[in-house]
Amino acid sequence: MPDISILQSAAATVPTGYTVAGSQEIVLKGVTASYDGTGAGSAFIPAVQIIDPSGHVVGTYTLGQSLAAGASADISWFPGVGGQTGSSPVAGAPPVSIYLDTPDNSGNAFPTLSGSNGFLNVQRIVPALSHAGDGFWVGSIPVPTNYTGTPTVVVSAAVNATSGAVRWVVGSASVANGSSEDTSFVDETAQNVTVPGTTSTRFDTTFTITGSTPAAGATFNVRVKRNAANAGDTCTATALIWSVVFAYS
Repeated sequence: MPDISILQSAAATVPTGYTVAGSQEIVLKGVTASYDGTGAGSAFIPAVQIIDPSGHVVGTYTLGQSLAAGASADISWFPGVGGQTGSSPVAGAPPVSIYLDTPDNSGNAFPTLSGSNGFLNVQRIVPALSHAGDGFWVGSIPVPTNYTGTPTVVVSAAVNATSGAVRWVVGSASVANGSSEDTSFVDETAQNVTVPGTTSTRFDTTFTITGSTPAAGATFNVRVKRNAANAGDTCTATALIWSVVFAYS
């Protein structure tokens, strides 16, 4: 049987849909919904949702971004397109791991065995920063050539303590081809992060990069500093930097 289109052209208020009658049997090859946001009172995320005969949601397919009130869009589904879970669209790109390979020379920043800091099952040599004073680790990545959007650096850490706060500062320097790599870091606003109430528990701190905005194809140098000399750093345990990633949307 040749393909045919089922057109429901009458305008309707969302949510609306097309119900396959009990006597019908169709093989779905594509769905398109046209949204007219003229009457929307606020921003919205247009979507197409497919529901099976038992009433279960098979998939929800969104535009991937929020539209301002008054905007319009067409949303389509066809075989091979994955669904999204939750009420918000998934945006951005896979995060890029930043390998911190260089400590400062203060003696505070040093690599240490996680097994010496409360870990029993997973033992790794990781970058560490003590409470003895300020210390930092530095690393870099090449910025993906398709990079665009809002850049962030996420520091994941763990401590063998259940109280106090660790004061983090992330600095960055974006260096284009032909420019000096000996460039000063631009620090973002420091964050005092209270450690979890259970030892060795991962806690993430996200910094939005505004001072030295990375550019596609540039080298992105990152410095993760523990500002332990500041009164806001009240955790006396060594902080283990489990990972650092560059993420953007």
